[in-house]
Order: sequence, then C-alpha cells, then structure tokens
Amino acid sequence: MKNLKSILSISLVCSVFAVSTWAEVVSKVELGIPKSGVVVEGIGVPGVDLGDTREEVLTSYGEPTQCTSVASIGDMASCVYRLDIGEQVSIRYRGADGRDAQNSQNDIVQSIRWIGMDEWITSAGVNYNLAHNHSEALLDAYPDPTLLSRSHFTGEISRLIDVAQGFTVSRSYNPYSNRTSTRLSIFPARPVQ
Repeated sequence: MKNLKSILSISLVCSVFAVSTWAEVVSKVELGIPKSGVVVEGIGVPGVDLGDTREEVLTSYGEPTQCTSVASIGDMASCVYRLDIGEQVSIRYRGADGRDAQNSQNDIVQSIRWIGMDEWITSAGVNYNLAHNHSEALLDAYPDPTLLSRSHFTGEISRLIDVAQGFTVSRSYNPYSNRTSTRLSIFPARPVQ
C-alpha cells in the first residue's frame, strides 16, 4: 500500500508538471506569437521585425521561455519561445549601440530563427516542411544563394545562405539517429559584391 501511495504521489506530481508545462505552452500562443503568417526575408517574421527593441518583442510575444547570455555574462542576447512540441522561435539581440546586447529593453533584434512553425511562409514560398523534407526545392525559391553546401552523408542541401535576401536554412543530419534537424532564420540583408 505504501508503494501504491508513492506511485500515486509521483503520478500526481508528473500530472501537475505536465499540466503546468502545457499551460505555459498555451499561454505563449495566447500572448501573440502568430501560428501563421508571412516571413519577409531580411525584414521580419509574424509579429516581430528585425530592428525591433526587446521591449517591442515582449509586447508582441510576451516573456520568453528562456534567455541565455552569448558574449558576456548577463547579456541575455539569445531568447527562445517554445510553443508546441517541435516548434520554437529564437530571437538574437544586439545592443542599441550596435555592440553586444545589454539585457536592456532597448536591445535590438539582430536575427530570428525558427523550428517548426510550418504555417510561417517566406515571401519566396518556403515553409518549414518544405525546407525540412524537400531541400532541393529551396533552389527554386532561392536560385542564387551566397553559400550552398551539401551533406556528406545524404547529398541533400545542408546549408543555404542568401545574404542579398537575409535568409538562411541550416539542416543537420545525424547518421546515428538517422534524423535531420532543420532551422530557418532571417537577418539583415546585405548587397553581395
């Protein structure tokens, strides 16, 4: 009977944790992270633009799930918003002066990366599903990439960077798990010489 009470207690704790974790996920969606919309390369994603302040991001998306320091302790330059399983948005900040982020409301969005978010579609027609499952189709959308590399294992596109449009797709294949992870991101576009 004592073991049954222990099992029930553990089960209750796990259930409470699962409910509170799910409540956090639901609250992130309710705070304004759009589940769908157009990504404009070099400009912005649904709800946030490059160049927005940290304060503007907090107003639009709410509190992030987690922030970590990048260049110096306490800069909180990289913030992640986790949504549904397999979906997240990461925002990288720099300081308003163009240097390292300062964990200030005036820090500026430098780049935005996302995983999942299949209903976010770039102006060139690329969504997460296409980038993840049909990498060769990326060349139809971005025919003149600044950098294109292929996986030694699969021969598929592993990285595509289009500096002129401010867009990147990174795909990593793990031969041990036979799985590919995919990340899409935008950054300020720059002219290519």
